[in-house]
Amino acid sequence: MSDRSSSVPTAERPGAARASTKLLFRDRGAVIQVIRVQSGGASGAGGRQRLIGKIPRATLQPPPDLLSACSASERQEIGDWIEHTKWVHRLRQQAAAFALPDAVGAAIEYLRMTGDEGERQRLIKVMEVASLDLRRGIKAVAEPSKRVQGKAHLLD
Repeated sequence: MSDRSSSVPTAERPGAARASTKLLFRDRGAVIQVIRVQSGGASGAGGRQRLIGKIPRATLQPPPDLLSACSASERQEIGDWIEHTKWVHRLRQQAAAFALPDAVGAAIEYLRMTGDEGERQRLIKVMEVASLDLRRGIKAVAEPSKRVQGKAHLLD
């Protein structure tokens, strides 16, 4: 009887190597696929991959059906992956925030250098929209005591 067709679990067969499983997280745009990868064990057979669920990228909240299909160690692995992903996202946001002054300076310099008037006008419109978005964002998170009084019309 071969290892694959045996009804006795691998862990109970004396001398047999255990088949191991691990999770793979595959980015598919709006969702993250969670895939269980099971190695072939001692037989040398290739691994098996099975989609066990999807995590919405927008919320990074695993649905209950995904969690119920996982072992305790797999649920822990999913939680660790989510925390790592959130940490990386925060680092990217921080880097972008600190790089913003340099990006704005480079954009203004390019605006000054461009000789194409049509491109200059398009860039001015894009920069004006970005400037308004930035002001609205700052206003939304600013503490009320630090807001500049009497100049609210400039932020709307």
